[in-house]
Amino acid sequence: MVNILGPALPQFSSNEVKNLENSRADFIGINHYTSYFIQDCLTSACNTGHGAFKAEGFAHKLDRKGNVSIGELTDVDWQHIDLEGFHKMLNYLKDRYPNIRIFITENGFGDLQKPETTDKELLHDTKRIQYMSGYLEALQAAMR
Repeated sequence: MVNILGPALPQFSSNEVKNLENSRADFIGINHYTSYFIQDCLTSACNTGHGAFKAEGFAHKLDRKGNVSIGELTDVDWQHIDLEGFHKMLNYLKDRYPNIRIFITENGFGDLQKPETTDKELLHDTKRIQYMSGYLEALQAAMR
């Protein structure tokens, strides 16, 4: 990692390194709104843009891979619904950091209220209900 990021990485004193090596996290907090495909820019050519520079780790984040979208786009232009990505992330963290509590501290559905939206539509917010149900199912599956 030092060879890739160099001075972009923080410097730790030997005492700070020792403290980190001897410590254990109490919990992991996750803010999850969307997922991305990641392109490795060390071994493949990347277009210039967000993520293609040394300080960003030579990785490029994409919401499409060929003709495949990471998930259904919401009204918020950067947020895609990706239950599989949420599930994979939780399983990765569960396997990588066993026996540490995981809290979902933020998540949400990107919906812009439109002036023509009726009270009935606001009360029967089926897209948000589907979103939350899907994410709760993915969470429950990861807990098994």
